[in-house]
Amino acid sequence: MELLNSSVNILELLHEHLQLKSKCVTLESMKQLILFCLIIFVAMQCFCQSKPFSSAIGSTYRDINELPQFSGYKEQKGLLLGGENDNLCISEIAKGKYTLVLLEKCIAQQQKVRYTILDVVVVGYVSKSQDVIFSTCYVNKRHDENIVAFVERGNKEYYKSVIKAWHINLRAKGIETITIKNIACINDGFEACD
Repeated sequence: MELLNSSVNILELLHEHLQLKSKCVTLESMKQLILFCLIIFVAMQCFCQSKPFSSAIGSTYRDINELPQFSGYKEQKGLLLGGENDNLCISEIAKGKYTLVLLEKCIAQQQKVRYTILDVVVVGYVSKSQDVIFSTCYVNKRHDENIVAFVERGNKEYYKSVIKAWHINLRAKGIETITIKNIACINDGFEACD
């Protein structure tokens, strides 16, 4: 909320400044204003998207809908990471087409598994021509099972149109944004025709 109030105050001051100099507004100053507004908009989007979900870190659940932040979300897929001893897993959940990726600790309790959220990443809207891929990605032609990639689907053996990518840091138990350069992921649904 503080970020929003600060942004509004800055825009009001900028508006007053432009009104005083309205007769001498140049194309360059308009470009700067548009760029400034775009930066504020992107900053607010990032702040607003991650804030509601960061409060879920440390929460334990059996069904994702037990947590109010994830009301209406459905589990899409998941994967156990780093071997049995670490008990870490990654899950993709979605509400409609709005998708999140969770890094979790799997806890077995009386033959039922519960999950503690360690990190949350907002993927965003995933269309029918896109997918979130776990464990089958390569960086510089080297397999890295800890890569999560948001890709454009295609009818090729490898997805190379990567939109966003993250690396699961098993030691820090967190998800880090990485560059999409030189990332390719196996298309499990590809069937080569002879």
